[in-house]
Amino acid sequence: MGYKLSSNYRWYIVPKEPSTLAKVYYIEGIPYDVDRLEKENHPDAVNEANANIGLKADVLFMKSDYLIAEMMHPLLFELDIDNPEELPTDYVA
Repeated sequence: MGYKLSSNYRWYIVPKEPSTLAKVYYIEGIPYDVDRLEKENHPDAVNEANANIGLKADVLFMKSDYLIAEMMHPLLFELDIDNPEELPTDYVA
């Protein structure tokens, strides 16, 4: 049994910048990457992001650093993943 990946849409919050729509990727519920999107092209994603709590950049960095320290970051380490189709689309193994 491997690790489970998931994703959802949230507002990505960077200090001193406007919030941007992002697809957030998770491993076992811990965020590790985001893809920023143009909100004009993704109205359904905007609705989902509005229903979710925004993700601050410093929280993403902290969680990603934790995953790296534990050798659990799916983009950096070879892991047993149940659903690799949930990896970011620009990821090349």
